[in-house]
Amino acid sequence: ESSKVQLQQSKDNPIVYDNYKVSSLVSSLEQMIEKGELTENEVHQVNEIERIMSEKGDQVSKGHLQLLETLLERYEHSAEDLVLTNIVQTLGLVVLCDNIILMVCQDPVSKPVFKLAREFPRLNSPEVQCAVVELFTNICSTDAGREIFVAENKSGARRDLQESNMDPKGSNMDKQGLNVEHHETLVDHRDVIEVTVKAMLDGNRELLVRAAGLVYNISMAKVSEESALECSSAILECLRRDDLETSTVYHCLFALNNFMKISPEIVNLTNLIGIELSRFLKLSKSIEEICNELEQYLIV
Repeated sequence: ESSKVQLQQSKDNPIVYDNYKVSSLVSSLEQMIEKGELTENEVHQVNEIERIMSEKGDQVSKGHLQLLETLLERYEHSAEDLVLTNIVQTLGLVVLCDNIILMVCQDPVSKPVFKLAREFPRLNSPEVQCAVVELFTNICSTDAGREIFVAENKSGARRDLQESNMDPKGSNMDKQGLNVEHHETLVDHRDVIEVTVKAMLDGNRELLVRAAGLVYNISMAKVSEESALECSSAILECLRRDDLETSTVYHCLFALNNFMKISPEIVNLTNLIGIELSRFLKLSKSIEEICNELEQYLIV
C-alpha cells in the first residue's frame, strides 16, 4: 500500500523496496507444485532462496537468479497474477544483493528482466504492474542498475566508470570490491524510461506512488536530455492531479529539480507547461526547500 512508501528526506538516499517475504512466493507456488509444473530441483531452489533471504545473507547465486528468470518467463503471460507478482517481488529483493545486481546488469538484453520492461504495456494486472515498477526502482537504487538501465550509454557499462574503479593491480572492481567485467549489451536505456512515463501518466494512485519513486531514483543518473524531457513532461502532468500523496509530490519535485540540471530545455518545458509550486509549499519543509530551488531556475 502507499503507506509503505516512505518520504525520503535525504537527497542521496534512493527508494528501496525490501519489505517483501519470499515465503509469499513459496506459498503461491504450492498449487503449481501440486500440478507438477515445477521440478523437484526448482522446488528445492525456491525453498533455498527463502532460507537465504530470511537470514539476510548475501549468498544468492547465479543459479537462483536463473531459476527466478525461468519462472518469470514461464508465468509472464499466464493468468496466475499472484504467482507472477510474487516472482517479480522476489526478483526485486535479490537484485539488492551486490553480486546479483552485477549479474543482471551484465546479462544480454534477451534476459527476462530486461524484456520485462518491454512487456510492461501488456501487463494488465495492477498488482503485477506495481511489482514491476518496484523491481526497476530497486534496480535503479544501485549505481550499476542506473548505469545500465537508464543512463545514456551505447554499450553497457561506461568505460569511464570502469576505469574509475580500477584497483592498483589493474582489475575492475566496483565500490563493494566485486569484479566488474565490461560487457557489450544491447540495452536500450529508454525501455525503463518508457515504463516510468506510462506508469506516471496511465497508472492509478497506487501505481503513481511507485512511479514517482522510480523517477526519483532515475533522476540520480546521468540520463540523456531526451529521457529527462520525457520524464519531466510526465512529472508536470502528474503534478496537476489533486489526489497526490505527499511522498509522490516530493519525489516528483526532487526529480524535476535534478533534470533541470541536465538541460535548460527542462526549464523551458516547465515554463511552457507551467507548474503551480504554491500548491505544495505547506506539505512539508523538504518540499518547500525544493520549491525554493525550482523557483530559482524558473525566474526569468
